[in-house]
Amino acid sequence: MRHVSRYALVALSLSSVVVAAALASACSSKSGDAPPVTVAAYTPPPAHAVVETGIVRETFLVPGVTPPDNPTLKAATPAAQNFVRVVRYRVDATPPKPAKAIVVLMPGFLAGSQAFDGLARALVRRGAADGAGGIEAWAIDRRSNLLEDTHGADVAEVRKDVSWSSKYYVDGASVEGKTFAGFLDETALPWESEWGMATTVGDLHAVVSLVPAAERKSRVVLVGHSLGATIAEAYAAWDFDGVRGFDELAGVVLIDGVANAEGDPPSKFDRKIYENGDPSSTSAFNVPGVDVVRRLQPFITLPLLGVAVGEQAERIALATSFAGNAPRISDDDLLGTFALLLGLKSTEVPPMTNRAAFGFAFDDESAAVTIAAVSMGKASGGKVESYKAAFGATVVHPTEPTKSYDWLDYDQVTPKEKTSMPEMARAFYEGPGLNFIEWYFPTRLALDAGFVGSLNIQKDDFRAEYGLRAQHGAEIDLPVLAFAAQLTGDAGSSPPTAKSYDKLAAMLAKVPIGAGRPLAGTPRTDPRAWRLIVDLSFTHVDPVMAHDVDAGKTWYDTLGTFVKDNTTAGGVVIDAR
Repeated sequence: MRHVSRYALVALSLSSVVVAAALASACSSKSGDAPPVTVAAYTPPPAHAVVETGIVRETFLVPGVTPPDNPTLKAATPAAQNFVRVVRYRVDATPPKPAKAIVVLMPGFLAGSQAFDGLARALVRRGAADGAGGIEAWAIDRRSNLLEDTHGADVAEVRKDVSWSSKYYVDGASVEGKTFAGFLDETALPWESEWGMATTVGDLHAVVSLVPAAERKSRVVLVGHSLGATIAEAYAAWDFDGVRGFDELAGVVLIDGVANAEGDPPSKFDRKIYENGDPSSTSAFNVPGVDVVRRLQPFITLPLLGVAVGEQAERIALATSFAGNAPRISDDDLLGTFALLLGLKSTEVPPMTNRAAFGFAFDDESAAVTIAAVSMGKASGGKVESYKAAFGATVVHPTEPTKSYDWLDYDQVTPKEKTSMPEMARAFYEGPGLNFIEWYFPTRLALDAGFVGSLNIQKDDFRAEYGLRAQHGAEIDLPVLAFAAQLTGDAGSSPPTAKSYDKLAAMLAKVPIGAGRPLAGTPRTDPRAWRLIVDLSFTHVDPVMAHDVDAGKTWYDTLGTFVKDNTTAGGVVIDAR
């Protein structure tokens, strides 16, 4: 039996000055003597910004929980790292307008808050158009996102020039008073071994607690994408010292992710595997047991690519935004990564624009890392052919080294696809310290996700000894909306199905919508109480990044209606500045 399912694993600020200072001694230094690089006055990306007409994005830190120490290495999380970041999208108004609904967005495996940029904006648009009250979207950056040094990307964003990012991360230059200290390795973060489900759910509860207690059940909708859906389920079932998680939520939305273990008996969860790992696993994303996590592997990186791939993706996204038609940026490391992703030798990578490079890296027809793919058009200017990528998927790559490749966006192909390249690119870097990819994803969170999903963990269960308190799954009485795309949907099924949600549906079927909710008494046979949408034309990432037209608009309309139907009249004002 597999104890860590593909749904749990591959479900693919303001960084505090205090955090940076706390980590400085743990980071390895570059030895280069590149001269300082300065220009006229620089101001970091603002924490409060109008990102489109009528929509404000603002960021703030929320004090999180204090995790237990790593008992093996006797390492405690520094107090300065006990924070979670909220990226808040709301209607542009000062002071903030009352919100009918606050939609809290939990990203998935290796993902940061900006993986929700498209969906968050779409929800605020729908709230602004509804006279009954606005919708706010709060995207979560888990505490591990605050470990990232995004200074080079921030400078490049403000300057609208990707060369600043290259100077900082590649050349070792001092940029605007800072020099990159290097990527963190596992020895720098021994306490991250304890940043598992209990810590993540505790941090999330701190965010939800910004909403007055009397308003939570009628205002807060929790949305999880990919592995974030498992976190959302766990939160709903969690026991917060006698308070059930779902009693402080108006609804839950699961986007192409599900625990897929709801109601399983404790006997299906093996203590030895949790503690020592599964020797029978052959997955490329195999998660070690808690013993190895504590001794050696506090965070996960993609095989063959390492931590640097997050920064490299941000760099090519910056180039796509600010010099999209220019020849592809390159250095030896970036070229090596790009060649690996394309299944080519470095000498075989043909000329192409920055747009084409970003497209080949993240479009579903060519992306080697399929969990990060969107449908955003196709290559032009030369031929492409199918091949088997390093991570197992059959995709295409360019095959004419003398041709120069460019890219056609989602709406320049027939039929139209789902996601806009400019919108996808900006999600990788836009905002103060914000990005799409999580550089230092906690291994413990991936491990716990494979063991928490039965949602029936009682006090005598070994999982409770490790802080897992998802006890109340069988009692959940709130409405649930699920969207199955290419990760959780059943490939080739007609009509489309998603059997991975069957256990959740069976568990929910026993409890109608509870008292004190707008749809109280509604049985689960009513799609307003439990609805599963299956659309295999969406990639795993399309449902959170699709452009707000056509199929994307239809999905966002459905989500917006669910949010409005399950929150009550009136509103609450949250001023977190």
